[in-house]
Amino acid sequence: DVGWVKSMVVHLDVTAVPTGGTPTADFYIQTQLASGDWQDIAHFTQVTTGVAGAILSWGPAVGGDLGTQAEGAAPVVDNFFAEQDAALTATTIRLMPLGDSLRVKWVFAAGGSTGDYTFAVVATLHS
Repeated sequence: DVGWVKSMVVHLDVTAVPTGGTPTADFYIQTQLASGDWQDIAHFTQVTTGVAGAILSWGPAVGGDLGTQAEGAAPVVDNFFAEQDAALTATTIRLMPLGDSLRVKWVFAAGGSTGDYTFAVVATLHS
């Protein structure tokens, strides 16, 4: 039950990427709707080659930094939306009430590469 969450800071840390080809990985933060469907609430900047880190802030502005992501990435804040599962535009944050659960969803395309992405996602939730 995460309905009590009013804001969160989520850190994505990609520590290894596949070699060769043109791999891509997309990372989404999602909440579960009453229907059981999953809804995107945030989409990190797409990771291609090279290790990466990104931080996003979701919820009411803390110090005026709502939606701050990786350095140089200007996120879009979306208040009007349709249901989307792994379809939210990269660097977009959707403000909406949370359902009962949160999850991280990732979508990987090998693009002729070999190996895997290695990553961690850590969230700090605030009431």
